[in-house]
Amino acid sequence: MQMVDRDFNNRFGREERSYNTIYEGYFYVVLILVSFAWSFTIGLMRGYGVFVSAWMPYFGVSMNTAAYIFFFSTIGSCINSLLAPIILVILGTRRMMLLGAIGLSLSQAAVAFSRNLLEAHILLGVAGGFFFNMFVYTSNIVFQGWMNKKRVFGNGIVYCGVPLGGFILNPLWTYLFETYTWRSTCLIQAGISLNLLWISLMLIECPSCPVNTKKAPFSWSLLKSPAVILFGLAQLLFWTCYSSTTLLYPYLTEKGYSYSFAAEVALVQSISEVIFRPILSTALNKKSGLKFELMTFATIITAVSLGLTPLASTTRVLLAIAVAQGFSFAFVGGLPTCIIVDLAGYERLPTAFMIYAFLIDSSFMVGPALYTYLQEILFSQALFYAAACVGLSSLIFHLLSQKFSNL
Repeated sequence: MQMVDRDFNNRFGREERSYNTIYEGYFYVVLILVSFAWSFTIGLMRGYGVFVSAWMPYFGVSMNTAAYIFFFSTIGSCINSLLAPIILVILGTRRMMLLGAIGLSLSQAAVAFSRNLLEAHILLGVAGGFFFNMFVYTSNIVFQGWMNKKRVFGNGIVYCGVPLGGFILNPLWTYLFETYTWRSTCLIQAGISLNLLWISLMLIECPSCPVNTKKAPFSWSLLKSPAVILFGLAQLLFWTCYSSTTLLYPYLTEKGYSYSFAAEVALVQSISEVIFRPILSTALNKKSGLKFELMTFATIITAVSLGLTPLASTTRVLLAIAVAQGFSFAFVGGLPTCIIVDLAGYERLPTAFMIYAFLIDSSFMVGPALYTYLQEILFSQALFYAAACVGLSSLIFHLLSQKFSNL
């Protein structure tokens, strides 16, 4: 009898280890799929600066007017952030991602037929922002369910897709603009976005941590947490600082640099971030107990590296600063998401992501509009000086949030 029990336990142990190995393997599949998908969703924001430079002469408008694509895009994303928990309960994760993929592709195709800049802003910005946030919101919740001890590593690596989007889209769109037109580029990008369909079918919820669509869509208790509110304000200011990167391309072209060199600087920045992200994510995962301290340091180096941009006197110095900025963005990695998950817990994650997505989207709505306005009334370099000041001011709320948290 004891031998039978021992054989059963050995067999059960082998099966359990095999089951865990499958889970471990699929974690990396999800990591790669979500990172690739975010290249053509969140990564779009890294490339919209190319449209700004093309729209300025085409429609005969200033950079401030053309840059409203960021304002309109974040309006659409903000609207979706508020509705996302409700849509998630109604559709579930799979159908919500599929709807986001189809909607994004159709909105990009429709831009090719826009008659004026306002229509282009509404279609590419509001409609596109609504649907790409729908996909990002849902895929992020599914992705978080597959992580436990590797949360810092996983979140750091998965966001490689964002600079990868800039790495691919900036030179790709520049080439397509020069070879065809910006309208044709929108049609081609609509076809590229259809890749999100098969990714939606490949992503499944973690069996041990499924999304509960039967509970109430909102967990309002989060609004009673001082740590959550303060960290939200810190993130609002930090990403307002970061949003200045979306204006790097038009800033350089307006300063007299060629379109190809502006794309090269954005490319170097993205390559630097992609290279440093896996290195730093692996190293920082071992220091996961110091998330707040690491985020403080990341905020400082991000603000300083952006503030150095106007001081570049040669192309080599400008490229060196772009490498430093890529390093700072890589250091930030997935730290904000990790802190959000720790503060909210997985069960309240849909509401937490709604709150933080709304705040981050708002930062991209306010940031570019603020910086281009300061450029017009002051001087062009004010863009990055102001961004650095905003980033450093976020440290006040960040440190207060750490004080009220138990992390």
